[in-house]
Amino acid sequence: CTPWTGSREELVGVPLDADDGGMSGWLCVARRGALEPRELELLTRLARQASAHLERLALALAQREAPNIAPLLEEVSRMARIGGWEFDPETGRGTWTTEVARIHGVDPSEPTHAARGLSFIAPPFRPLIEAAIVAAIQDGEPYDLEVQLQPREGELKWVRTIATPVMEAGRVVKLQGTMQDITELKLAQLALLEREADLAQSEAQLRSLVDGLAPQLLVALTTPDGTIVELSQAALDA
Repeated sequence: CTPWTGSREELVGVPLDADDGGMSGWLCVARRGALEPRELELLTRLARQASAHLERLALALAQREAPNIAPLLEEVSRMARIGGWEFDPETGRGTWTTEVARIHGVDPSEPTHAARGLSFIAPPFRPLIEAAIVAAIQDGEPYDLEVQLQPREGELKWVRTIATPVMEAGRVVKLQGTMQDITELKLAQLALLEREADLAQSEAQLRSLVDGLAPQLLVALTTPDGTIVELSQAALDA
């Protein structure tokens, strides 16, 4: 990041180096009169922050332009094994398919019960699903939830569980539904949200640095092709 100065020392530009050895953009500053040595030093420091921000921005834009997550969800649903379950609201006795037993990490031949199934739900999500079950039994309300489940062995899983009350003579006589392991998809979604949050934080930090460099300086951050990514308040007011 070596600064260069334009004619009459009114314009200073710092090339922003990318991790791959190329250039991620330019940090440009304009003002009347020569920049002070301290301002040049601050500009170089700011360039390092700006370079990191542009790297994050490029990654985020590439991800946004990639196929959205809906087709991925359809593909996962098509390929993944989805199991079924049901239980009697009065006795709590129930059954589940081999795939649901596999998700829980138990032997499919073992008897199951509503309370046993709930015991695998991670504690932070247990009140949510317990309330949904009560509403399903008392009011006939179906539910579709994404919760974390702790199998008998191994790490936490993300599962999607859908329930449909079966009514007879105006009362719920059975609760039945499906369960699917969506761990990989959920982790991808959460990672994307985390990257978006990191980008927003980086942008806020960069804005603070740009505006704090000097109120009289016009600062612009651009991509290599000259697309403006950020402008200081002085540049916006100019």
